[in-house]
Parts: sequence; C-alpha cells; structure tokens
Amino acid sequence: MRPRLLSRDAALRLLFPVVTLVASFLLLYPLLVPSGIPFQGDETYYIPWTVATVQRYNLQTWASGKGPSTDMLTIIPTITLVGLRFLVGQEFAVKGYLLLMAWLSGVIPYVSIRSLLTHWRLTLSRLHLELASSVGGLAYLIFFSNQAIVAGSNSFVWNYAFFPILVSSFIIFLDTGKIRELLVFGISSILASPQPFWPFLVAIVGLSYLVFSIIRNHHLSDLAKLAKNSSLAVGVAIVFNAFWIIPILAGYILSAGSNFQLYTTSRLISPPDLDFLSFWNITEVLLLGEGAHYFFWYHPQNYGVLSLPIPLLAVAALVAYRRSPQVILFGAILIMGAFVTSGSNEPFGFLYYLLASGLPYGAGAILRNPTKFVPIVVFSYAFLLGLSIIPASHRIYSQGRIALSIVKGKLLRSPVLQSLSSKIRSMGLPKLILERPTVRIAMRRLVHPMIALALVLLILAPIAYGTILDLQSYTWPRYYPSSIPDRYNSLNSWLVDQPGSYKSMWVPTGGPYDWKPYDVTGFPDLYSPKASVAFTNIYPSPLNSTDHIGRVLSFLGVEYVVYHNDSIGYPNSLFLQSLLGQKDLTIVQSYNDSFKPLDSSQNPLPIDSAAAQFSDASFHTSASGLIRGRVANLTMQYTIPQTLVDQGFHGQFWDGFGIMIHGFPAGTVDLSNRIFFATVARQNETSDTTGSAFFSGIEVAGNYPESSIDLYANFYDGSYRQLTPLFYVARLTLTPDRMTNQFLIFKNDDFGGSVFTQNLSVAPSNNVPSLLASNTTTLSSSAATVTKIDQLSNVEFDVTVYATAPFVLVLAEPYDPLWSASLYGSQLASVPVYGLSDGFVISLTGTLTIKLYYALQGYFIDGGWVSAGGLVASLIVSILVYRRRIRTEVALSSRTVSHIEVPVTNEIVAIERGTD
Repeated sequence: MRPRLLSRDAALRLLFPVVTLVASFLLLYPLLVPSGIPFQGDETYYIPWTVATVQRYNLQTWASGKGPSTDMLTIIPTITLVGLRFLVGQEFAVKGYLLLMAWLSGVIPYVSIRSLLTHWRLTLSRLHLELASSVGGLAYLIFFSNQAIVAGSNSFVWNYAFFPILVSSFIIFLDTGKIRELLVFGISSILASPQPFWPFLVAIVGLSYLVFSIIRNHHLSDLAKLAKNSSLAVGVAIVFNAFWIIPILAGYILSAGSNFQLYTTSRLISPPDLDFLSFWNITEVLLLGEGAHYFFWYHPQNYGVLSLPIPLLAVAALVAYRRSPQVILFGAILIMGAFVTSGSNEPFGFLYYLLASGLPYGAGAILRNPTKFVPIVVFSYAFLLGLSIIPASHRIYSQGRIALSIVKGKLLRSPVLQSLSSKIRSMGLPKLILERPTVRIAMRRLVHPMIALALVLLILAPIAYGTILDLQSYTWPRYYPSSIPDRYNSLNSWLVDQPGSYKSMWVPTGGPYDWKPYDVTGFPDLYSPKASVAFTNIYPSPLNSTDHIGRVLSFLGVEYVVYHNDSIGYPNSLFLQSLLGQKDLTIVQSYNDSFKPLDSSQNPLPIDSAAAQFSDASFHTSASGLIRGRVANLTMQYTIPQTLVDQGFHGQFWDGFGIMIHGFPAGTVDLSNRIFFATVARQNETSDTTGSAFFSGIEVAGNYPESSIDLYANFYDGSYRQLTPLFYVARLTLTPDRMTNQFLIFKNDDFGGSVFTQNLSVAPSNNVPSLLASNTTTLSSSAATVTKIDQLSNVEFDVTVYATAPFVLVLAEPYDPLWSASLYGSQLASVPVYGLSDGFVISLTGTLTIKLYYALQGYFIDGGWVSAGGLVASLIVSILVYRRRIRTEVALSSRTVSHIEVPVTNEIVAIERGTD
C-alpha cells in the first residue's frame, strides 16, 4: 500500500485555507483578472511601491506641503506592497495584496475561533471543531462590511482582520499566562495599527472577559494572576505600538497642526453628525444587513426574511451551550456590540453621544462613526454560528424522526395508502433498498451531514447576498483595473528634471477623470515625485479674487502649477481662465492629447434595475443630443400620472411638487454616478395634467469620455423625495466626437525657495489679504540672503544665511507651532507668517547657520526605539522560556522508571469492574 502524500488531519487543516483562497479569488475576480491596477477613492495603489516610498511617507512625521503626518501607522501595508512589488512587479503586487488581505480576513477568524474552542474544550471532535471554525471564518470573510472584499483593502481591513486574533490571544493569555499568546497579541496589535481603532474593540471584549473572570474566580491567587496577566498584555501592546502612540499622543498634547486640530471632540462630535453616521439600527445590526441609504453611493437594502436564521441559530447555540459560561459571555458581547454599533439610534443612542462627546482629544472623534464597532458583532456571531451547527442539526434530526414517525403512522392507517404500499412492495424495490442494512445505514449517515449543510447555507446565503449586492453596485465598477495615462509620467519626468528644492500644485486634484470615471481622492498629488500642495489652498479663494496668486504660492513653497483638464468633476475652463489671468505665472511647458470617446450608443438599458421604469413613460423630448462643454437648455413634454393626481399633485409646479431630470452614463442608472441633474425653470401647461417643462443650465463636461448619455426624469415633492420611479426618457448623443486634453505647466515668478527671508514687518501679519494687498513683488528681504539650503529630510533643514540686519526666516511649509529653529544652541519658536508658513525672527547678523527641525520626529524616533527594544526583549524572553522548557522535557524523559509489582486484591478488581 502506497503511503499518502498528506495525512487525513493535514488535509482537513488545509481544506479551509484553500476554500478561503478560492472564495476570495471569486469575489475579487473582476479586480484581479483584467489588466491594470485596481484603485478608487482614497486607495493609492497607483503610487510606486519602492523603498523610497517607505522613507517618504512612513518614516517621517511631516508630509512636505501638507503638514504633520500619521503615515507611520501604515508602515506594515507599505512594506507588504513594497515586498510584493520586488517579487512580482507593481500590478501583480497590488492584486496579490488584495487577494492576501481577503484571504487573511477569513483565515484569521478561523484560527482564532479554533483556538478558543480548543482552549475552552467546547467541542472534542476534530471534525466538529473544523466545521465550527470554518463556518465562523467564512461568515467573517463574506460579511458585506469586510473592507478586504468591498472596499479595496483600505486601512480598516487590518483592524477588521486582526481583531479576532487579538481577542483570542488576549483571552487565552489571561487564562494561561503563556508567553507565546502574549507575543501573538503584541505582534497582532502592530499589524492592526494601520487603523488604530482596535484598542476600543479589544477594550470592550477584554474588560467584559475580565469582569466575567473576576466573578467566576474568588480566590486571591486567581485574581492576582488576572491582574498580572492583564497588566502584562496592556504593557506589551503599549510598548510594541510606541512607534505611533508616542508621536500621535505628543501631537495632540502639543497642539500640532492639520489633522491634530481636526480630530478633536469639539470639531467632529455633534448630534446631527452622529445621527448621519449611525447608518445601522439595532435590527439591521442583528440581521447582519443594512437598510437602503445614501453615503458616497446608494446602498441598497441587503437583508430580509432569509436573514432571520442568523440570530435564531445564534440563540440556538446559547441554548445548547447554556451551561458553558464562555458561550453565554459571547452572547452578551454580541448584544453589547450590537447596541454600540447602532450608535445614536434608539434605544440607547443618547448614551453613545454622551460617551463620544465626553472623551478627550481624538478618542471621542474616533467614536463619531459607530459602524467601526461592527467587528465585535461579526466575530461574536461567527463564534456562535459555528457552534450552533452540530447541536441544531442533532435537534432537527431527532425532532424530524419523531414527526416523521407520527405522520407515517397516521398515513399508514389510510386504506388507500395501505393498498398503494402493498403494490409498491410487490415490485420488490423497497425490499431491495430499505431491507439491506448497509443501504439503510448509509442513508441514515447522510441525514446529519445534509442537515448540517443546509444550516450552513442558511447562514452563509443571506450574508453572501448582501456582499454580492455591494460588489455589483460599488466595488466591481469603481475598482475596475485602470492604467495611469502616460502623459502623467512625462509631466513627472519634466518636474524631476527641474533644479532646486520646490513643490508643485496640480489643478485640479481628485474627482473622476475621463479615464477613471469614479472619484480618485489624492490623484495626481500623490503620484507626483515632487511634494505637492493641494489646490484647495487657493481655490476658490483667493484665486478668483487676485491676479498675483504667485505670492501666496511662494509662501506655500510652490514653484510650478500643473493644469490638466482630464478631470470631469470640476469647472476646468474656469480654472484655466483664472490661471491665465495671473501676472506672476508664466507657461513654460504644454501638451495636447487628442482622443476619441468610447462608443456607448449601443449599451443595453438597465431594464432589470428596480430604481427605473422603461415603459409607460410620463415624459417625452424631441432633443437628440448635447454639445460637450456647453451649457444647454432642454424642453420636455410631461403627463402627470393618475396615481399622483389622486394624491393631489397636479396643475402648477411649486416648491412642493415638480420634475427633476437626470443624466447618467449610457446603460446605467446610478445616482452616485450622475452626470447632471436639473429642476424645472419654466412650465407651460396645456391642461391640469399635461404640458411642457423647460430646463436650463444643463452641461456635460467637455471631456466626458463616452459618446452618449441616458436621460431620466421623475416627479418629486418638497423634500426631493421621489414621487415616481425614474422614467427613461431618451439616449442623447454627445458632440463633437473627438476631444483634446490640455496639460499646461506654469512657473511661479515670485518663487523664493523652500526657505527664504523676509523683512521684520511680516512677523505680525496673519492673513492672506494683507499679502495680496502689498505692492511688492520681491519676496526676499533686503537685509538677509539665503546662501545655502541642505534639506536633510522632510523634518530637518540646515540653512546658511548672510544677514546685515534682523530678519524673518520663512520656511515654506504649512504653519505648525512644532517647527523650531536652532541657532548657536538657542531654540527659536515659530510664528505664523500670513497664516500660511512658519517664520523665525532672527536678530543676529553675519553668516549664520540655522537648523530647522520638526519636534514630532523626535517623538517618533523615541517611540520607534521603545517598540524595537520591546520586540527584541520579547524575542529574547521567548527563546529563554523555550530553552528552559526543552531542558525540563529532556530532564523528565531521562528519569528511570521502575516497575513495581502490585498484588491484585479484591478491592482493585471491584474498582475496575465499577462495583462497590
């Protein structure tokens, strides 16, 4: 007999990882197979993943042109992508990363549930253990809010994926004190740090388990062990994460700028804000679904009657394991998590608001989005649902047999059925099948697996349904792989070739593009090899009110402004007019790219959409086309449906009743991807229910990338609530059929360098209007000249200045009070210059060497050393403990075992037989 390649146990353990990998690939198939890089929104997978990227974004606490940075949080994802790019290249690195994160979000909860079930000995059968862990892992994987599946593996996925192992390792360490579990907890906390919400999640579960353990253990030694182990776990988590905890905490305490001023309780926590972000009520949370709502895109309702087995089976697990306090605890954690996840919704929403508004610094602001607590709910459900399968299937089987025997007895009393039974028996078929013991046993053995499989499908089917809805509506179209146009590479190459230290400004930044018709938040700023400044610093004001915008750009450190009109979400022509009107901006490079729009005239109508109606339309128009980039008017005939007339809607339109028209890409009807909309500007009635409506101000972007759009219309009331479905009106052709994208590079003639000097008069100035109102066009001070700038990093400059009188040294970076200047051992604090930059008042003269430094970097370095020291110390302790355990095992195995003959007595025989 040939030996097996894999043992049965090994094959069983490999089964779930393989199934999870296949499921992840199938769910992400539209993002992984087509050529290009999948990205959208805030996901910046298009940037080059190199070691320089780690240095630029993750190892410095200052992002040039933007302000203080917390990108040290994302160092793990960045290193992962850099490593994958080194192995397989940029495109496959991103796709491999997406697949890896989806796979981990299923495997990690599987391992965690398996560890807890083994630790608590809740199931002794290996097969039952695998089934419970696998069901829980799959439920966690395919949940609709798993960002690894539906949101391009954004930073939240690290929090979501590693939460289960944080919980399991923390609980097992509290109970056993094993160093291995402590190390797993600490390392997992680092991996979860890209979204530092895990302390809140672990705190809820950890404190619940601590209270539970204290109630169950009354011995002083047990309480001392709990106190020691919990303190060790908290200490290890703090030490391991010191690299981000220390600088971020210092940023809040020292009042750094940018995000440290935004993420405060007073700025972000308000009842309307919490009500808006509390998307899910308690019913939706318990059914693992969400109701229809709009947030960036239209979320369809993804739960229904078929979702009811989910809470019912969780209750079944609680009933079946009612004597297990650990299972009851998970039920309590589920309920607690559900109420917290529902946020400001009733019944305890007012308590959530009091908690969020009462916490200091950024802690309360993190609570502004209660949906972040959903991992508690999903993991608790995953644990309970996995446990429910076996007892529920046994219960169904036993009750089914009883019911079947009762029904069978009643049916067999019927004369008709008795006659039919005798005829069937005469055929010999039942005797052939049912009277064979092996067949009957096989059929009985199939019943339990079939019931268990049906229960698994009852759990996973409604969860998968919600996820597939979101994938179809959001993920697959928005993250569809794209390629950055080559023109941006040539623009970047041109910028790199320019001498000196400077920043660029791309106008505009973000929004949809003719080559990517969905929002891309940070593009092209983050794609630029040169540090860039967001154009929102000058738009709409003061760009629209001055012809010397170069002065403002100089204090922002901007030498080159790059205009590109491939954006389809901004008024590009207005931007260009404003830039051309500036007296201190000069065009130094230009490109024109012509292209033919995609022919969408034959795209099929979305007739299966529940949001639109394609027959019995109440609207008609004679218009057949629109001119790109030109404001147009449109006239449409209407007929008010009888259903609206019966409700009192007829006659003259007013604020509480009217028509709205919508333009969508041909073949779609998605309100989150609407090209334009307009309401009635003028009405011409022919009767009380018919007439024509005139719409004005309709415009399709000049570079809209398709040849056609679809026009829809509906009646609405005063709150813009739809009174009717969207009626399809017509498909409009766009002209001309060829377009040109223009790219212009402007040079700022007022640019003075990344560090420059000013006269003392600018020190008290704190507003941009005073800068623009001045008549001077010379930025540098006549009393001092910068002779040399050594930019050692984003956070450190060595500047040499020759001065003949006191002056102000200006650092062309966003103002932040944590910048300081060191001059001959003295520290100089910064002052805001025009509210834009950091200035340092220097009264010494002569040749001066000045060091500029950003304080948070020091805290980051200190935190990094603490984390590194903690990791090394933990590794050393683990090695010592392991070596000690090995020595102990060797010593025990080397002991001589002596066999002692014990005479058999009547007492021993009685014990073996179980008698008294």
